[in-house]
Amino acid sequence: MSGAVALAFMACSKDNGVGGTSTEPNTVYADERALWEPLVGDFHVNTARFALSWPKGAIEDGRWFWEIQNDTEDGGMSYIEWPAKLGDDDDPLAPIVDACHGICGTAVLGKGSLTYTPFVSVGFSVAKDSTGNPLPVNVSNWGGVCVSYSSDVALRLEMDLGDSMNENLRFGLPGFELTATDTVVSKCVRWLEFKRPAWTKDDHDWKIDGMLAAEQLVAMRFVIQAPVGEYKFNIKYIGTVEENPAGISDFEYSPEPWKQAKYYTLNGGNGNMWTPANDGDRVSTSLYSKDVWPENVEEDGRWYWNTDENDGGKSSIEWPEALGTDNSLEPVVRKYFGVSGVASLKKGSLQTDPSVSFGFNIAKDSAGNTVPADVSDWNGFCIEYYSQTPLKMELVVEDSADGLPFVELPKKMLAESLCFSWGEFNMPNGVDEVSKERNVTKDKLVESFSEKMISVRFTVQADDGDYKFGVGAISVLDRRHMAEMMRIF
Repeated sequence: MSGAVALAFMACSKDNGVGGTSTEPNTVYADERALWEPLVGDFHVNTARFALSWPKGAIEDGRWFWEIQNDTEDGGMSYIEWPAKLGDDDDPLAPIVDACHGICGTAVLGKGSLTYTPFVSVGFSVAKDSTGNPLPVNVSNWGGVCVSYSSDVALRLEMDLGDSMNENLRFGLPGFELTATDTVVSKCVRWLEFKRPAWTKDDHDWKIDGMLAAEQLVAMRFVIQAPVGEYKFNIKYIGTVEENPAGISDFEYSPEPWKQAKYYTLNGGNGNMWTPANDGDRVSTSLYSKDVWPENVEEDGRWYWNTDENDGGKSSIEWPEALGTDNSLEPVVRKYFGVSGVASLKKGSLQTDPSVSFGFNIAKDSAGNTVPADVSDWNGFCIEYYSQTPLKMELVVEDSADGLPFVELPKKMLAESLCFSWGEFNMPNGVDEVSKERNVTKDKLVESFSEKMISVRFTVQADDGDYKFGVGAISVLDRRHMAEMMRIF
């Protein structure tokens, strides 16, 4: 199967507090029926759901690809015109999902020297091995596929069985024709309804139907094959028949992309420093630091938040639950397995982009005042998060003359866990300049800051607008944890 198939993503073990495995992927759900619900932020199809027998060593894929070659190998001139610039990483169609809240574009079909009708296709792979090669998976337990879509011309929903099998079948793959429609409609197709094209009736050696194909599925794809011309299409939802036994007619597509599931639930994973479901709104900040903990100082760890209002901005945070006593985030944390909300950014009279921030303090004195503490033994930490815009994680320290060490967490609408050692934090003034001035290595530079830590802070800063965010389980990278991580990866 040719195509820009997205490949690698890191899977972390839930047992060590960073959430998810290769067969139990990190996924944000708003609708338990959905394999893929882009309206609420799913970039990838959750292909592992209901899979009957997951191959050993297989990694869930579910990322969207399109056929780079299309019909050009045979002299065609077809291509897809996308509504946004494609990404330059291993997930090139993510910007399209973000822009369309689905997979949308215009199929520009050109015949060239073809002897058949021109075509393009777009689809998603089910699984891959450790080198990124696609693997077949038994997904017969899906029962079939449910989709919501619109298209200027009929779409053929096709079952891709991999290069060698596709060639054996002369590319006459089991499929189902979805009729053209100007408005978004929903349709469930059972595996037995997938049939090979009529022109394959003489292939007596290859009697394969949708049920048999579902036991070895490599990918699903939508094929647009039509006379020369331009045809718009939009794919909005993918579910399974198993989840929709009575059909999908009760699923209502909303043209307002963020109307559904305003707040997301994190995975609820365990963190050695913070497991939201158990710890509420308090992070165990003294973990692995008690032997260097200041005298007469208490662990703090309570979550706080700030806006840009004092600087002339008009930003706010919309929380999904009424807050508790003294504005405690406990009700939010318990229900959503983390600090989850919507940053409503409004510039007001600010000279910079508007922002909000939230975080947790490390320690406090007997009067409740924030004080610094030495947490260098953390060595860094792992954090589960999602964010509709890049999220800046800063180490707020006592001596901030050189600026605050930070890392930028990339935009992720799938809840994901990332790990950062002290050496992976950056300095606003440039690590090289500061470390050279202090005559220390980058790792030692940030470690020196971590010896006088006041808080860990997350900042959402962007153009005016509403941006969803969430931070879940947190684990520190103490030396024992780092050894375990090395063993896993």
